[in-house]
Amino acid sequence: MNRQELTFAARRGLLLGTILLSTAPASGQTSQPALPADKTIPYADYAFGFEMRLPGGWEYDRTRFAGPEGAIGLIRGRVSSGTRTLTILIFRKDPVVEFEQWLTAFQAQLLNMPGAIKITRRTWENFERPRTALELDSRVAVSKTRSGYLCVPFDRDTIWVFVYGGVLSPEVNEETLRREFDALGSSLRVLYTREEAEKFTAAAERGRALIEQLVSVASEVRIDPTERFYEIRLDGKSIGYLSRALSRETRSLTDARFARRSATTAAGLRLRERSWRFAEDGTVNYSKIDLFCSFDFQSELIETRETRIPPATSDQPLYITLDQCIREHDVLFSSFSTNRDRRLPKPRPPIRPGPAYLALAWVRMLPAVLGREPGEMHAFSIYDSPTRALVTQKLRALGPRPLPGRPDTRAFAFETYEGFAPERDLIYTDERGNLLRLEAGKLVLEETTEAAVLRKYAARRDAARERLKRRAPAEPKPGPVSSRP
Repeated sequence: MNRQELTFAARRGLLLGTILLSTAPASGQTSQPALPADKTIPYADYAFGFEMRLPGGWEYDRTRFAGPEGAIGLIRGRVSSGTRTLTILIFRKDPVVEFEQWLTAFQAQLLNMPGAIKITRRTWENFERPRTALELDSRVAVSKTRSGYLCVPFDRDTIWVFVYGGVLSPEVNEETLRREFDALGSSLRVLYTREEAEKFTAAAERGRALIEQLVSVASEVRIDPTERFYEIRLDGKSIGYLSRALSRETRSLTDARFARRSATTAAGLRLRERSWRFAEDGTVNYSKIDLFCSFDFQSELIETRETRIPPATSDQPLYITLDQCIREHDVLFSSFSTNRDRRLPKPRPPIRPGPAYLALAWVRMLPAVLGREPGEMHAFSIYDSPTRALVTQKLRALGPRPLPGRPDTRAFAFETYEGFAPERDLIYTDERGNLLRLEAGKLVLEETTEAAVLRKYAARRDAARERLKRRAPAEPKPGPVSSRP
């Protein structure tokens, strides 16, 4: 499994944090000039319910964005030369119209785009859901382009659209683009169902009720401040470790960048996570997560810093990303930057989380407050750093079970998954809710000791720290949550 496969396939696990989020190539890194037919990577968006294959070696931005006609943009990708691009969009039909009627209107909108020459329509047969491809030929300046739009109805009011196209040339003609578009579009697997959506509605009601109960007792919840260590294994192979510590803390909530004019403090829950992952090629990925939420749930601070340290033999620069959030009541502001930015970008448009929103610091505490007996599914919306948007997480207590690998140890199991994900992750805790083991597909976290991880990884970690010091560029400006090394 290559590094991009880790990035797109491993965004699972309610307690996983961002263990594998920084493994994708940085924007601007050399990419393959074309799409090899046998070199694609898996991509999934379980919030909207689908999986598919995308070109390997491309540059991707998974930040949610505003698309045309009010659409929600899920991902943008491009080959480094810029001669090919792709986009995935979600359109909401309001008022609800039949798919064929929507297609006719959408086709007319495409033909009204500047430079549009002609449009060809193809119906794809032998798929569970209707699939229609629109191929648009356009002229931009002296160049001719071909763009394919695969349109698939997910529900009566929701249309999924995959856009893939590029500049035509003697090396890349219409037939080449069509083959690539068809191969990628045919890989789509729709996971969304109306039945699962209805189950989510009931689970979200239980989630909201649990949040209300938690707010009333949050300041009294027992918090174990012990720093715990976990070995990270992928496909049975150890690739690094994670440390986690929870504590009570009183913090300042002032941040001038988000128009906070008065200095305020609040008591609440603080979480600190650090992880080191070591790739076979010598690349090291270091993550720092700092979270805080006040006990009244009205204020929240989030900082996620990802650092990719190239191998000692490589001349590639460091790549550092910094995602910072501040929430006050029902408004969340997010700001994202990298060490390549000369100025800190303006905060993104505010997000209004809603009543089922659960602060990330308390997400890690859920097994401690949900109970140890088998129960019903609870659903919550949480902030997701890779997309800088809200996603849905579901959690259900399964009751006592033997701990895998240690059958004499009594543990308490929970299943969790994101949105319409087909696979469930398993969490095992002790009776106080402390994480003992997490199973997320091929990824496993298992509690160990600090001495054990240092024996295995201290030398590689210290060598990576030295490379970090030597190559350190101007880092992103510190954000709302300060963190120790």
